[in-house]
Amino acid sequence: AGMLHKIVVNNPTNNAITIYDNTTAVAPIIAVINPGAVATPFALPYDLSFSNGLTIVTAGSPDLTIIYE
Repeated sequence: AGMLHKIVVNNPTNNAITIYDNTTAVAPIIAVINPGAVATPFALPYDLSFSNGLTIVTAGSPDLTIIYE
């Protein structure tokens, strides 16, 4: 259990990022992000709690920074 504060997409790619409230890539899903092929890094504030674990799966190889506690 913890708190997901922010996801920073440092090097966006046109690949989906799926965030799960679990220790594996199964439901419940917190979010599905499809950043597109933009060149500018961006941050997504969440400030939400998760209770089962935090798993992040990407379809490609984006450069992400995950801020959580």
